[in-house]
Amino acid sequence: MGDDFEDDDPAEIADNKRKERKRLEDEAEAEQIRQDIAQRTQERKAAEEADNIRKEKRNERKKNRILREQKRAEEEEIRRKKQEEKWEKKRLAEEQKKLEREQKIRATLQKKAHEDALKTTAGDPLEAAKMHMELQAQKKQELEEETKIRRAEAVKRRVPNERLDRLQGESLKEKAREIHARLTEVENAKYDIELLFKKQEYDIKELNKRINEIQRRKRKTIHLGGSRRTDLTGDKEDKSYLGVKGMVEKYTTIIDEQDKPQKKKPLEIPKRQKVEEDEEPEDLGVSGGREAEEEYGEEEEE
Repeated sequence: MGDDFEDDDPAEIADNKRKERKRLEDEAEAEQIRQDIAQRTQERKAAEEADNIRKEKRNERKKNRILREQKRAEEEEIRRKKQEEKWEKKRLAEEQKKLEREQKIRATLQKKAHEDALKTTAGDPLEAAKMHMELQAQKKQELEEETKIRRAEAVKRRVPNERLDRLQGESLKEKAREIHARLTEVENAKYDIELLFKKQEYDIKELNKRINEIQRRKRKTIHLGGSRRTDLTGDKEDKSYLGVKGMVEKYTTIIDEQDKPQKKKPLEIPKRQKVEEDEEPEDLGVSGGREAEEEYGEEEEE
């Protein structure tokens, strides 16, 4: 084998050695690169795993914080509602007591004023009527005030004062959905009430029309002097003037009878009384005879 190396060219041998050394260096460098790549891959995987763990922990802490905030907000809302209900009950009780006291005082004053007015206006009906009108106006005003108070209480009871500044995320969305559902319910109730009001208004108009028609016919019947009852006698020859047709016929007959020309009555000339033979005729004289003839002529002219 040594003979083989001796036969080779030294330059070729040196070149082969250099190539072998170069190959070994390249292999060592490639191995180092592979090791570096594997190490960087492992480091990257470890960093990604650590990053994922940190993200999971951060998300978990965020969820826990949101849950704690929601729980705290719910507890605060419950506590606030209880406190508001307590204050509202206390306020309503105080207002009710105050209203009852005012009503008692007002009733006492009205009773006293009414008694004093009756004493002073016992003989004056105009003053009594005026006092009655004032009392009615005062009662109407009190009723309007009570209606306003009840309306305000109903609004406060049905529309609570919601504090939305402390709500976040899902709790705020849930509150928005709740308010939307409440508004939808109120709109549906309003629509149903409007339909019922229109129906009742239409029924009232129809009933008023029927009442007016009945009253109009009744007035016409009374004016014509008839009756709307039918003839129950069964005698068709007897003209009873019942019903609208009978009333019109009766009225027409009365008008026709009034429009007929009246016949002139013949002049009734008093007959001369026969003078009894035993009685002597009175001497009327010339003047008396003329006056009698003149009166007789005037009667004939009439």
